[in-house]
Amino acid sequence: MRMRRLSTKDRGFEGRLKALTRYDAAQDPTVQKAVRKILADVRKRGDAALRAYTKKFDGVAPREFELTPNLIDAIPREQADALRAA
Repeated sequence: MRMRRLSTKDRGFEGRLKALTRYDAAQDPTVQKAVRKILADVRKRGDAALRAYTKKFDGVAPREFELTPNLIDAIPREQADALRAA
């Protein structure tokens, strides 16, 4: 799948954006079926499914790690607070 890029500076931007975001364009049955399948797999297999889809769609294999206090202390405070809240 090729990523589409839009720029607000491009001629015809408004029309292309409207075409991409119109309601019926977001209701593609093939897309909906694929999304339902992915969600069901994630519900069933959890993190293992998330790692597999990250590798499939993003091309990277995330590694497992334990979120330790030292690791949390090494990131910006706002992010650390968000992780603690989560």
